[in-house]
Amino acid sequence: MPGYGKENFQPSSYVLKRVELFSDKLIDGASVRLERVVSDIDIFEHIEKSYLTGYITLLDNAGLFDRIDITGGETIEIEFKRPDSYSKEISKTFVIKSIETSSKISDQADIITLSLVEDIAFTSVSLNVNRSYSGKPFTIINNILDEYLDKELIEENITSQNKIKLIVPNMSPLKACQWIKDRAVSTDGLPFYLFSTLVGDRLHFIDLGSMLTDNSPFRFPYSYSLSMSDYQKSDNQITESFNILKYDYKNTENLMQLIDLGNVGARYGFYDTFTMKMRDTNFNVNEDVFKELVDKSQLKPGQQAYIYSDETKVKGIPLHEIESETITSIGSSGIYYNGISTDVGLDEEDSTENYKKRVKANSIRNFSLKSPISIIVPAMNFIEGIEHLTIGRIINLQFISNFIGANEEADVSIDRKKSGEYLIFNARHMMKKEQYNIGLSCIKLANLPENV
Repeated sequence: MPGYGKENFQPSSYVLKRVELFSDKLIDGASVRLERVVSDIDIFEHIEKSYLTGYITLLDNAGLFDRIDITGGETIEIEFKRPDSYSKEISKTFVIKSIETSSKISDQADIITLSLVEDIAFTSVSLNVNRSYSGKPFTIINNILDEYLDKELIEENITSQNKIKLIVPNMSPLKACQWIKDRAVSTDGLPFYLFSTLVGDRLHFIDLGSMLTDNSPFRFPYSYSLSMSDYQKSDNQITESFNILKYDYKNTENLMQLIDLGNVGARYGFYDTFTMKMRDTNFNVNEDVFKELVDKSQLKPGQQAYIYSDETKVKGIPLHEIESETITSIGSSGIYYNGISTDVGLDEEDSTENYKKRVKANSIRNFSLKSPISIIVPAMNFIEGIEHLTIGRIINLQFISNFIGANEEADVSIDRKKSGEYLIFNARHMMKKEQYNIGLSCIKLANLPENV
């Protein structure tokens, strides 16, 4: 849990301790310290990416980059911390991907922006995997990370697939891991995510259900209200740290796109080229996804008004009962069957039920992006450096409703559409000279009930 109010400092303050550049072109053991010329650092975490990305902007008024001759592939180490004794340093190693921009602001000064990727991404794209593996998806991914990138996964989450066999067809290590991850589903038919985080060195391989049922690590909800703007000037550190500075709520509720993708109601066929038989299954998002999430409490009590209305009808028929799409693909091929072995390939399943889990996983992955919200908050509660607190974690947001009842003196009501528990989908760490705020993109599968 983040340490609240232990020492007095501004919620958007931080200390940039070190920005250090290393290059094979420099004398052995030499490096260049850059923290004094840094104006901005942006670091991006994304739940769908197995590595971090970023940008760093520098003011070069000493001809530094003329002499270093940046050609790509140089290493930059960034280290920072919260300005209190309770927190720990956060450090990450990046590689220069490219020079994004370079422009003159005077005859003797340039503003240079460098595009960065986490070091494992650069190492990965330089390597090639072309060999066979067998085992559970977690085991195979962990073995690839360990063998090629000296990384490992944090903990095992149970997948529906017990043992698979595959040949990685000339892929980089991280692409191979993403390829395997995309075909992994939980025993409940929920998708898996593989991602890297700013705090911690190990990668996360975790299913959506485990993330949704986790508790928020934050003691209070993050709140937004124009009437709360005075909190920006208050001396209450905790109140300020849980203030939403800005939010964006747009491009939401695109149900038509989900229908077109076969994520609402559809018929799926998986053709077995080994037996020359088709496995057919009907998909109904209301029955197969959302009601199961409620029954298994993967949508938490108190927030189970899921983001699909079972009352939506077309020509008098519930939308989820209409087979809007017919989607056929090759499933099993029996490529590893030798009369004895029960090993299945990466795209194979041993039953129609398990094929349907893949359909459910794909549907819920797309539905999770239906009602996103983006917020900007002070960095304070996310950068204690002790545990990872951004992507894949639950955050509680609170917005004031526009509705005012008959009694205007009554307690302020909550906007049930925007408020509630969200899953952090991606994070943008925005470090400037004067402040450090974080932009969070958050997703959810259910709204608060009407009576909140």
